[in-house]
Amino acid sequence: MHNKNELRIGDAILVEPFPHPKYNNSTFENDIMLLKLQKPAELSNRVRTIALPLYENETFTHNCLVMGWGSQTANGTSPSKVLREANVTTGNCTLPHIICSEGFTGPG
Repeated sequence: MHNKNELRIGDAILVEPFPHPKYNNSTFENDIMLLKLQKPAELSNRVRTIALPLYENETFTHNCLVMGWGSQTANGTSPSKVLREANVTTGNCTLPHIICSEGFTGPG
């Protein structure tokens, strides 16, 4: 799903989106969504499963690729019309329920 106006994700067809029920548009807390596909996605170097923490307070630092349609500027309010990606490093946070990251321009 490169363009938000299309219902295709590569060769997969989106059946239903499941945004986090506690997503906060002002703070971007719980900014995550599950996508139900018509059939299982084919795994590749661009489509993979994710590893989840084994326990609630587990901390870790990893390099990862994130994707989304969010604002392209720090204080922007207009989301991108196409899927964007960035390489970030996850890190420790002051809030235990949020995974913090740091990219080219610093923490975010």
